[in-house]
Formats: sequence, C-alpha cells, structure tokens
Amino acid sequence: MKTYHRSDIDEFRNMLKNASPADFDGHTEFVIMTPEERLMWLSQSAQFSAEFMLATERLSD
Repeated sequence: MKTYHRSDIDEFRNMLKNASPADFDGHTEFVIMTPEERLMWLSQSAQFSAEFMLATERLSD
C-alpha cells in the first residue's frame, strides 16, 4: 500500500476545493462501460477511498 504524506492529503483537498460541478458531470461515460469496466472502476474507486481514509487517520494520530 502506498504511503501518503500530509502534503499529498492537503494537495488532494485543495484540488477538491477548486473543483467545479462540471468536473463531476459524468464525463467518465459510465453508462457505456462494459460490466467488467464498471466493476474495475468501482473497485479502483473503493481502493482509493479506503487508502485515503487510512492515510488521513494515520496523519491525524
């Protein structure tokens, strides 16, 4: 698992603050993905979320 540093977390949070609604308009074209591609996308999203939450917890200790 990747080791995250405070600067990584802060950079990610700043990117989210500066994001616009257009950045989340579904341009991933999820609706045209194959079932396998959808599962891969969901798996990668879940992994990212889990790693980010773990990194946040470790940095807050």
